[in-house]
Amino acid sequence: YGTSKSAVEDVRAKNLICILDVDIQGVKRIKETDLDPIYISIQPPSLEILVDCHF
Repeated sequence: YGTSKSAVEDVRAKNLICILDVDIQGVKRIKETDLDPIYISIQPPSLEILVDCHF
């Protein structure tokens, strides 16, 4: 399961930006490649705010 390295390379070959939504295991696997990614982590200010905002 997941996005293949070749799929990411195909996107980059077209001068496009590939955005992936990955969990921590995915981050670890991507770090093992030569893709040279930029990581962005989006987190709530607190667990309480996350719970309050959850529908």
